[in-house]
Amino acid sequence: RGEPASTLKSTTTTGDARDVIGRSTGGIYDERFLTLIEPLYDLHMGAENMGPMLYALVRFTKPKRVLEVGAGYTSVFLLQAIEDNIAEIATYARLREKGMARLGDIPWTREDFDFNAHATVSALHIVDNCAHEHTTAHLVADIATRLGIDAAKRLHVHTNDAFDADLPMTLAPDVRYFDLLWIDLGAANRIEGFFEAWWPRVAVGGFVLVHSTLTNSLSRQWLERMR
Repeated sequence: RGEPASTLKSTTTTGDARDVIGRSTGGIYDERFLTLIEPLYDLHMGAENMGPMLYALVRFTKPKRVLEVGAGYTSVFLLQAIEDNIAEIATYARLREKGMARLGDIPWTREDFDFNAHATVSALHIVDNCAHEHTTAHLVADIATRLGIDAAKRLHVHTNDAFDADLPMTLAPDVRYFDLLWIDLGAANRIEGFFEAWWPRVAVGGFVLVHSTLTNSLSRQWLERMR
């Protein structure tokens, strides 16, 4: 009770994953992370709760290709989750090499899992026209770099109008499908047409998240039609 975690660590060795995985990689819980991302926050965007939730969801579902429409504060949470997923999976790969990818006799990893895919292709694509008066999208790449994330490899910035009719066909031609879409559009009255255009780019089994479906009356109307 009240003791630091370091004093509670077990000295027993098991010869399996428990000897290596002390805790989940969690970049957003680092005080430096919170300090560096502060310039990205703006009260008008209403994303203070979405950032940690998006991080947790990406950590849990392990999407490789993520598309964010409307960038800024949440972008770095998504990037950090992608980075932490890569580190976690690399740990699993090392465990397999040592015959430790198990808990007792129970396998810790799937035999058919591609341990190289995340490190090779994982990336965040952000679409933002940077026209919003409170936008912080233009700061994302710099903050990511300061956090130690290889922004040139993991972040692709598309300064476009999300409603450009050609964009669903032309954006990121090397990516056929996105595993997760995070949609933070201001124009909720146009969201139905937006989804009609973008739905073919969502992977089977992929996830689509939409901001303000509780607080925006137009988004709520669209949500009820979807239901």
